[in-house]
Amino acid sequence: LFVMGIGCHVLPRFAGQPLGASRLTRPMLGLQLGGVVTIAGAFIIGEDVIRWAWVAGSMALIAAGCMFVIVVARTISELRTPERFGRWIIAGAIWQTVAACGSLVAAYYGVEFLQPLWSVALWGFAGSWIFGIGRRIFPGFLGWQPRAIAAETTAFRTYQAGVLFSAAGAWPTAGSLADSMATAGALGLLVAV
Repeated sequence: LFVMGIGCHVLPRFAGQPLGASRLTRPMLGLQLGGVVTIAGAFIIGEDVIRWAWVAGSMALIAAGCMFVIVVARTISELRTPERFGRWIIAGAIWQTVAACGSLVAAYYGVEFLQPLWSVALWGFAGSWIFGIGRRIFPGFLGWQPRAIAAETTAFRTYQAGVLFSAAGAWPTAGSLADSMATAGALGLLVAV
């Protein structure tokens, strides 16, 4: 909720244009809040209610995530700035929706499926947003010109692949490939950083 709210406030300023698809912000934030409260409430209430409330809450989070991707993409997809921060932000919003899908999978199949969700939420969503926001604000705050623009594309691709491999390595049914995928993911994240 915090990132969505801040994103809707800050991204138009970064982009120098109005928030795209702004009509989606109220339902998006309502669905996100409803999903979080429903899932948290299900865990407090107990086992007999938890699964279906968790599924319903996850569906609300998926819908909110899809709306957020639309809002973010419409706000910053047309930008052509040297910082190239937009693709990080859009990727982070997509990873947030993937994490919400992970919540639905865990609600249906069991809590052991939560582990990939944490990789996606932390590295995919939060990490991509940190890179993207940093790529936009550090040059301005520090008076720098954007540097290593060509390397940024490689860093972006390597980071996103690292997230994917980290999540795949955390998948409960990954079997003997789990350690190799997790290691590849960790190396991808490290190289990108």
